Amino acid sequence: MTEAAERILSRMLISDRIWVKGVYDSTARAILLDILTEDPTLCTGADLLHVHSSVKRFVSAGISLSHYPGLLEAIDNDILPLIPAGEATEDEKLALVDAFDRLAWHGLGEDG
Repeated sequence: MTEAAERILSRMLISDRIWVKGVYDSTARAILLDILTEDPTLCTGADLLHVHSSVKRFVSAGISLSHYPGLLEAIDNDILPLIPAGEATEDEKLALVDAFDRLAWHGLGEDG
């Protein structure tokens, strides 16, 4: 996780932090379940980019972004490099699950 994301997440109000945790934890589980299914729907980088974009909109709907300048950009800096240009391999999807887990749990216990 980038230093900017760590800094912003660490300074969030607990209610906002729990909102972000819930969104990213749920997204990580959804991608993981998609990996395990026989007929996955998240097959390309474009699919994963849509998920990322939708999740960012959902996060911003639940908190006041004016309190956390740079949050969405910091999240982009963590996530966008992990999204492949073409077909998404299982390893690439798992890397995205790991990144979403880190965003979810940073400073809340599961990350150390």
